[in-house]
Amino acid sequence: MCVHCIYLEHRNVMSTSSVGSTASVGFQGGASGLEPALDHTCRDLINHMNHVQLALRNLAAAPEQDLEYQEELDICGRMDDNLREMCWLFDDLRGYQCDLLSEPSTAEEKSQLKVWKVQRKELEKKLQAEHAAQAKEDRAASKLALKLEKSRIAAEGDVEMKAS
Repeated sequence: MCVHCIYLEHRNVMSTSSVGSTASVGFQGGASGLEPALDHTCRDLINHMNHVQLALRNLAAAPEQDLEYQEELDICGRMDDNLREMCWLFDDLRGYQCDLLSEPSTAEEKSQLKVWKVQRKELEKKLQAEHAAQAKEDRAASKLALKLEKSRIAAEGDVEMKAS
């Protein structure tokens, strides 16, 4: 990227952030400045992500630590709670964009907004369906790969036991 482009991007970011200091969004049932709402939301996202990361590491270590099965389920439940709350925070971020969008002032702009909303709704539905199908396919392939990996490890263990 050329130096001029970097400068223009930097200038654009600076002008956006100065506007952000006066913009308001809906936040926790009220109105808040964009900056505090955004800071709070992003901080919460990072916090939840850290908990998810820790939960996954704890689950991976569960066999070595000889955890009770109920403890593993509890870890999964807490992780699922954090993931759900992250989804809600992403919904909040989507709400902020709607709060910051200018009100249409002409009939043409109102029409543009209506068409845009319909297109976004259709796109969301399409992408969700595609993602669900891909996730289902990926999960089936992953289960098979994990089953094969466990079989390979077990076979290697049998070979080692016979060799000793």
